[in-house]
Amino acid sequence: MATYRFSVGQNVRLMQGAIHRGKSIYCEVVQIMPFDGASFQYRVRAADEQFDRIAKEHELAEVAEGEMEPARPSEPLDKITSISIRKGKR
Repeated sequence: MATYRFSVGQNVRLMQGAIHRGKSIYCEVVQIMPFDGASFQYRVRAADEQFDRIAKEHELAEVAEGEMEPARPSEPLDKITSISIRKGKR
């Protein structure tokens, strides 16, 4: 019988696939979900997000020691100081 690869509290990378140009999100496993008959699933949460995601095991990768990027919340839009818009030919 197969077993879960990741455990609660473990840092992982959630691979987002082609839609997001292969980007990944660093997350922590917060819960191991029951086996659904097809794949193992986990509830994961990124440090700067207030919600959990459900990820299948093949969407997750182990994080090597020191690989985690520091958690930094996204800068709010009201902090943007200037935007330049150009119209027409240069």
